[in-house]
Amino acid sequence: MTTRKGVVFVSCGQMTEEEKSLGNQVCALVRNLTPHQPYFAENQSSLEALTTNILASLDEAVGLIAIMHPRGVVTFPDKHQQIRASVWIEQEIAIAAYLTQILKRPLKIAPYIHREIHREGMRDQLLLNAVPFVADSEVLDHLRTFLPSWKDLPSSLKTSSPPKLRVAIEHGHFSNFLLKYTNDEDEPVFIRETRLFSGKIELTEPLTPDKENPWKVAAHASTSFGKTIMQYKSPAASLVKMNLDKGIRFNAQIDVVMSCELRGQLFEILQSLYVQVNASNNMLTPLV
Repeated sequence: MTTRKGVVFVSCGQMTEEEKSLGNQVCALVRNLTPHQPYFAENQSSLEALTTNILASLDEAVGLIAIMHPRGVVTFPDKHQQIRASVWIEQEIAIAAYLTQILKRPLKIAPYIHREIHREGMRDQLLLNAVPFVADSEVLDHLRTFLPSWKDLPSSLKTSSPPKLRVAIEHGHFSNFLLKYTNDEDEPVFIRETRLFSGKIELTEPLTPDKENPWKVAAHASTSFGKTIMQYKSPAASLVKMNLDKGIRFNAQIDVVMSCELRGQLFEILQSLYVQVNASNNMLTPLV
């Protein structure tokens, strides 16, 4: 027995019995030709149902099949007319575009558009490779040959575990506190915030990138990012205050909490570092 894996979102009109039948036939093809489970979105009558069902299913989807039928004529101020598509389906395609282009999820999209529909602006760009059709049977015929290529899609495009990210102190002086991040993932990781602790005490203010200069660590690469910290708020000064009986130089453990983003998902990673603290110049030196 084949194990059902990911969700394939079927976006198809339901204004006529023929459209409903097409949507159900597409669902049957998804079940028969792939290991995935189709979700055929029904019109929702409440915001809660919209969020719980349609938006949640789109968020979980590994593939989207969008079928656009004509929805009437739009007359413009200059009197020219165009045949429009379903606004509902266009919105679902726009959400899919956000997932692929902004959140960087490799969502597979199979769009079909009736030949009578006029495409313009963003709609034309989002449906650049749409398959034109007139009869619904054309959509089904194309899917019979196309859907087997979706057999190997993962069960989810979301990242289930934190990224493989490491951090080390490269320069421990408050004037240019430099941290080196190493990304062992196959995709870039963005550092959103780094916090330093000794036990439950935070050693300095959170270290964050400037808005115009994001902290991006490329795949299988290391990148260093620095911040200038006020002397009396430096990590070393905080550790000295906590260890007044340990002299000018002493060793300490600090915990680094990194807030990072991979594929549009936020994660927190905790790593412990061992350092030597120099009270005379408020300097941290990493201990290997």
